[in-house]
Amino acid sequence: MGRPRVASDRIAYPRPRDAVEHLPALLARLPDTFPGLRHLHLVLAGEVWPETQLSAYCAPSPVLHANVEALLVRFEGLVRRWPALRLCEVAFDSSVYFPWLQIDKGLEIDFKNYADFEQCPYTVWRSLPTEDAHGVESGSADRRRLSGFWVCLDAWDAIPWSVMTDLYGKGPW
Repeated sequence: MGRPRVASDRIAYPRPRDAVEHLPALLARLPDTFPGLRHLHLVLAGEVWPETQLSAYCAPSPVLHANVEALLVRFEGLVRRWPALRLCEVAFDSSVYFPWLQIDKGLEIDFKNYADFEQCPYTVWRSLPTEDAHGVESGSADRRRLSGFWVCLDAWDAIPWSVMTDLYGKGPW
Protein backbone atom coordinates (compact mmCIF):
# COMPACT_ATOMS: atom_id res chain seq x y z
CA MET A 1 0.00 0.00 0.00
CA GLY A 2 1.37 3.36 0.93
CA ARG A 3 1.83 6.31 -1.31
CA PRO A 4 1.32 5.88 -5.08
CA ARG A 5 4.45 5.95 -7.19
CA VAL A 6 5.20 9.28 -8.82
CA ALA A 7 5.07 8.93 -12.58
CA SER A 8 6.20 12.39 -13.64
CA ASP A 9 7.70 10.99 -16.82
CA ARG A 10 4.16 10.15 -17.96
CA ILE A 11 2.83 13.69 -17.70
CA ALA A 12 2.49 15.13 -21.19
CA TYR A 13 3.67 18.73 -21.14
CA PRO A 14 3.59 20.66 -24.39
CA ARG A 15 7.31 20.95 -25.06
CA PRO A 16 8.42 23.89 -27.20
CA ARG A 17 10.44 23.18 -30.33
CA ASP A 18 13.27 25.01 -28.65
CA ALA A 19 13.77 26.97 -25.47
CA VAL A 20 13.28 30.33 -27.21
CA GLU A 21 9.92 29.57 -28.80
CA HIS A 22 8.08 31.69 -26.22
CA LEU A 23 10.95 34.10 -25.56
CA PRO A 24 9.95 36.82 -28.10
CA ALA A 25 6.52 37.22 -26.48
CA LEU A 26 8.12 37.46 -23.04
CA LEU A 27 10.81 39.92 -24.15
CA ALA A 28 8.27 42.09 -25.99
CA ARG A 29 6.63 42.92 -22.65
CA LEU A 30 9.82 44.06 -20.92
CA PRO A 31 10.11 47.67 -22.23
CA ASP A 32 6.53 48.45 -21.17
CA THR A 33 6.92 46.59 -17.87
CA PHE A 34 10.25 48.24 -16.96
CA PRO A 35 10.29 51.54 -18.90
CA GLY A 36 12.91 53.13 -16.63
CA LEU A 37 15.37 50.22 -16.87
CA ARG A 38 18.84 51.57 -17.69
CA HIS A 39 21.00 48.43 -17.60
CA LEU A 40 20.01 45.01 -18.94
CA HIS A 41 22.12 41.85 -18.79
CA LEU A 42 20.11 39.04 -20.35
CA VAL A 43 21.58 35.56 -19.94
CA LEU A 44 20.36 32.88 -22.34
CA ALA A 45 22.30 29.96 -20.92
CA GLY A 46 21.80 26.25 -21.17
CA GLU A 47 20.18 24.39 -24.01
CA VAL A 48 18.48 27.13 -25.99
CA TRP A 49 18.34 25.09 -29.21
CA PRO A 50 19.11 21.61 -27.79
CA GLU A 51 19.52 19.50 -30.92
CA THR A 52 21.46 22.13 -32.84
CA GLN A 53 23.75 22.91 -29.92
CA LEU A 54 24.58 19.29 -29.27
CA SER A 55 25.36 18.58 -32.91
CA ALA A 56 27.56 21.68 -33.27
CA TYR A 57 29.37 21.37 -29.92
CA CYS A 58 31.26 24.68 -30.31
CA ALA A 59 32.11 24.11 -34.00
CA PRO A 60 30.93 26.60 -36.64
CA SER A 61 27.27 25.95 -37.38
CA PRO A 62 25.33 27.86 -40.05
CA VAL A 63 22.04 26.66 -38.55
CA LEU A 64 22.95 27.82 -35.05
CA HIS A 65 24.32 31.09 -36.46
CA ALA A 66 21.01 31.71 -38.24
CA ASN A 67 19.07 30.99 -35.03
CA VAL A 68 21.20 33.42 -33.02
CA GLU A 69 21.00 36.09 -35.74
CA ALA A 70 17.21 35.82 -35.90
CA LEU A 71 17.02 36.22 -32.13
CA LEU A 72 19.44 39.17 -32.13
CA VAL A 73 17.50 40.95 -34.89
CA ARG A 74 14.34 40.62 -32.79
CA PHE A 75 16.30 41.87 -29.81
CA GLU A 76 17.43 44.94 -31.79
CA GLY A 77 13.78 45.90 -32.26
CA LEU A 78 13.18 45.42 -28.56
CA VAL A 79 16.15 47.60 -27.58
CA ARG A 80 14.90 50.43 -29.82
CA ARG A 81 11.65 50.52 -27.83
CA TRP A 82 13.48 51.01 -24.51
CA PRO A 83 13.94 54.77 -24.07
CA ALA A 84 15.93 54.73 -20.82
CA LEU A 85 18.24 51.81 -21.67
CA ARG A 86 21.93 52.85 -21.60
CA LEU A 87 23.78 49.54 -21.32
CA CYS A 88 22.70 46.20 -22.70
CA GLU A 89 24.34 42.77 -22.83
CA VAL A 90 23.03 39.48 -24.16
CA ALA A 91 25.02 36.50 -22.89
CA PHE A 92 24.98 33.02 -24.40
CA ASP A 93 26.27 29.67 -23.27
CA SER A 94 29.54 28.61 -24.96
CA SER A 95 27.67 25.98 -26.99
CA VAL A 96 25.76 28.84 -28.67
CA TYR A 97 28.26 31.70 -28.48
CA PHE A 98 31.28 30.01 -30.09
CA PRO A 99 29.49 28.51 -33.13
CA TRP A 100 27.89 31.93 -33.73
CA LEU A 101 31.16 33.82 -33.15
CA GLN A 102 33.20 31.66 -35.52
CA ILE A 103 30.85 32.32 -38.43
CA ASP A 104 30.10 35.93 -37.51
CA LYS A 105 33.77 36.92 -37.19
CA GLY A 106 35.28 34.32 -39.55
CA LEU A 107 37.34 32.68 -36.81
CA GLU A 108 38.71 29.17 -36.64
CA ILE A 109 39.03 28.07 -33.05
CA ASP A 110 40.80 24.90 -31.99
CA PHE A 111 39.38 24.24 -28.55
CA LYS A 112 42.17 21.79 -27.73
CA ASN A 113 44.67 24.62 -28.08
CA TYR A 114 44.27 26.67 -24.92
CA ALA A 115 46.07 29.71 -26.35
CA ASP A 116 43.78 29.67 -29.38
CA PHE A 117 40.74 29.45 -27.14
CA GLU A 118 41.87 32.23 -24.81
CA GLN A 119 42.39 34.62 -27.74
CA CYS A 120 38.67 34.52 -28.56
CA PRO A 121 36.75 37.68 -27.78
CA TYR A 122 34.38 37.08 -24.90
CA THR A 123 32.30 40.11 -25.92
CA VAL A 124 31.35 41.45 -29.35
CA TRP A 125 29.76 44.85 -29.96
CA ARG A 126 26.66 44.77 -32.13
CA SER A 127 25.68 48.17 -33.48
CA LEU A 128 22.04 48.93 -34.03
CA PRO A 129 21.26 49.71 -37.67
CA THR A 130 20.67 53.45 -38.20
CA GLU A 131 17.50 52.78 -40.20
CA ASP A 132 14.67 50.41 -39.53
CA ALA A 133 13.27 47.93 -42.06
CA HIS A 134 11.11 50.65 -43.65
CA GLY A 135 14.04 53.02 -44.25
CA VAL A 136 12.94 55.39 -41.48
CA GLU A 137 15.73 56.97 -39.45
CA SER A 138 15.81 55.52 -35.98
CA GLY A 139 16.11 57.41 -32.72
CA SER A 140 19.90 56.92 -32.76
CA ALA A 141 20.30 60.61 -33.61
CA ASP A 142 19.61 61.20 -29.91
CA ARG A 143 23.04 60.68 -28.35
CA ARG A 144 21.47 59.41 -25.14
CA ARG A 145 19.87 56.51 -26.98
CA LEU A 146 21.61 53.17 -27.14
CA SER A 147 23.67 52.73 -30.32
CA GLY A 148 24.17 49.00 -29.89
CA PHE A 149 24.62 46.23 -27.36
CA TRP A 150 27.15 43.60 -26.32
CA VAL A 151 26.82 39.95 -27.28
CA CYS A 152 28.90 37.98 -24.83
CA LEU A 153 29.90 34.64 -23.47
CA ASP A 154 28.07 33.73 -20.27
CA ALA A 155 30.32 34.51 -17.29
CA TRP A 156 30.23 30.90 -16.12
CA ASP A 157 31.81 29.82 -19.41
CA ALA A 158 34.34 32.65 -19.48
CA ILE A 159 36.82 31.05 -17.10
CA PRO A 160 40.12 30.85 -19.05
CA TRP A 161 41.32 27.33 -19.86
CA SER A 162 44.65 28.06 -18.18
CA VAL A 163 42.82 28.74 -14.92
CA MET A 164 40.69 25.62 -15.39
CA THR A 165 43.78 23.50 -15.96
CA ASP A 166 45.44 25.00 -12.89
CA LEU A 167 42.35 24.12 -10.87
CA TYR A 168 41.41 20.77 -12.34
CA GLY A 169 44.35 19.25 -14.12
CA LYS A 170 45.18 18.39 -17.70
CA GLY A 171 42.62 19.97 -19.97
CA PRO A 172 39.34 19.23 -21.70
CA TRP A 173 37.73 16.66 -19.53
